[in-house]
Amino acid sequence: MLTGIIVLAIAAVVGITGSIVSVARDGFHAIPTKTYTRWS
Repeated sequence: MLTGIIVLAIAAVVGITGSIVSVARDGFHAIPTKTYTRWS
């Protein structure tokens, strides 16, 4: 039981961190393009 719960918890943490990283990457890419388009 505990091993299954631990595996699920690890999978959830990995999924959450992965989604946050992907969103952060999109945000970092979107912010410079927005500023560049504004200045140019």
